[in-house]
Amino acid sequence: GLAKEGGGGGGEGVECERGVDTDSKFSRLVGEVRKAIQNKDETFFVKAFQGPEAESNFNATIQLVKTEKLEPMGLSKAVKGLMIADRTLWNIELLKLILLPQKEECKNGKEGSQSQSQSRPNNLRYGNSRNLINLLVVFALKADQNNLMSYLRQLKVCEADIPQLTSLIRNHGLSAEADYLQSQLTSPS
Repeated sequence: GLAKEGGGGGGEGVECERGVDTDSKFSRLVGEVRKAIQNKDETFFVKAFQGPEAESNFNATIQLVKTEKLEPMGLSKAVKGLMIADRTLWNIELLKLILLPQKEECKNGKEGSQSQSQSRPNNLRYGNSRNLINLLVVFALKADQNNLMSYLRQLKVCEADIPQLTSLIRNHGLSAEADYLQSQLTSPS
């Protein structure tokens, strides 16, 4: 099955439950994922997200995205590996971490305020990546329609891509989301 969406996701809180043996196994997986990102090893990710350790490899990837500055081309190989493995919800989780502004976790009852925390070193480094932004929109259309409007409001979609994305969104019966995206052609943000 796919990792559960929502909450902290990506293995947060799991570390407290791991024993010594699983800690060393997870550390090994993190090291393997780090090396694959550095080497831009697409073959590794295609296998990693389909095999018996798929969820552990995904959690290791998320751990790295949250804690280390990563090479963009290597990270794109992880995205492609998730696509090939048909792990749409996992891809959404990964893309949200790197594309959407970081939010505070219900601090002082004000969920959603911008955080200046440095806890996610890859956050917004890829904010101008048309391909990744468009992938997040398409994946959300496929598997996370309830949150699509929220993503659209946080992303800077390239104006050249808006007509095609608007049409695609409208074809899925999401008029409000399509109208919002269309309005971005004329409103300065």
